[in-house]
Amino acid sequence: MKDGLTLKRLVLVKRLYLEGVEKAKSQHNYADQMLSILNLFLSVETLLRAVILDMDEQPDTVIGTIGYANGAPSLEQVQSFDLSNKGVTFEQIYNQVVVILRSEGELGKDERLFKWERVKRLQAARNDAQHGAIAPHPDYLPELTQTALDFIECVLKRHFSAFGHSIAEISLADLLRDDVLRQYVKAAENALAQGQHKVSVLLIRVAFLLGRLKRRYDWWRDRKGSKAIDDYDGPGDHIRIYNYQSRGIADSPMVNPDAKFKQKVLSQLWEIMTQARKTPRMFDNWTLGLDKVDRDRLEEVTPRITYYSEKEKRVGFPPSDEIIILTILDKLLSNQSDWRGPHFQTEPSMDDCLWACDYVTDFLLRWEREARGRFTAVDTKYLDVLLKLVEIVLQEKKEE
Repeated sequence: MKDGLTLKRLVLVKRLYLEGVEKAKSQHNYADQMLSILNLFLSVETLLRAVILDMDEQPDTVIGTIGYANGAPSLEQVQSFDLSNKGVTFEQIYNQVVVILRSEGELGKDERLFKWERVKRLQAARNDAQHGAIAPHPDYLPELTQTALDFIECVLKRHFSAFGHSIAEISLADLLRDDVLRQYVKAAENALAQGQHKVSVLLIRVAFLLGRLKRRYDWWRDRKGSKAIDDYDGPGDHIRIYNYQSRGIADSPMVNPDAKFKQKVLSQLWEIMTQARKTPRMFDNWTLGLDKVDRDRLEEVTPRITYYSEKEKRVGFPPSDEIIILTILDKLLSNQSDWRGPHFQTEPSMDDCLWACDYVTDFLLRWEREARGRFTAVDTKYLDVLLKLVEIVLQEKKEE
């Protein structure tokens, strides 16, 4: 097997499938429903093509007569099969894969790879969307999505088992050079495979935060900075001014006739500071090359490391996850932590976990490939915290 190239092809299959799943969630968006089925079908076709491209030579025999699409192909068709031929049909690609799997002993002579009727419905929905601009009915999308997933995992188990038996196991994490980041991502993927969705998204968030710190530190070092300045420290001085002024104001207008007016002014100032709190994210996204929509989604599906009540926020702007993560991990290492645990805003689904793992891994790899990545590595001591984080989430689940 051409391991590196094959893995990239399988990651593409996974990406296409996840894109299809995401678009399928748009129940009232006609264009997204069409894009969903196009991506789902393309993920299946790309996987079949990956099987063919994985072979150095095409089979020299056709085994069996059943389980093919529209009948078994001839030996001449199999031997002369050319994937680059623009006239090749999906049925021909499917049949070629059946022949390959049987020749490799990965599919029995009378065994069907998959129920062709299910694949045919997926193909028909694709044809309607691509050629007729007809979107599948939203009620049919869950079934079509499940067909794509079942087919992908069926082929993975038979031919690509070295890379994983499920789509959740297909990952570029092994290509990460940083030992800590790699192990956190792989642990998140293993948790997902075991159905521990909250564990998965917590570990992938920690991996993202650690990778972000590494990347930001390198960014300033690359610019000959004397220290690693973080955008999230930006509004600090303004917040301190706000707190200083607010301490001198009495709450009751009976004590201070101007209190009501000053409270109104400071209330408006607070709103300005609240908006200012969003500014660091904007610069952070720019520096890291992150899209705002995707970053916001990552914040939604992964838990907050720090969570503060409105009363606590009013005292001052407490440190964000980006700033406090190392402090929390260090305290967990020393068993002196008073951490209240992660705050989950939503109940993560399997698709949420798949997306988060894939998204974070992609950016960690991209950051590592950049020249400025030569400066730092995440301290390996944080590997010792990994199991503690898992235990915290599992313990919380038991107590619910």
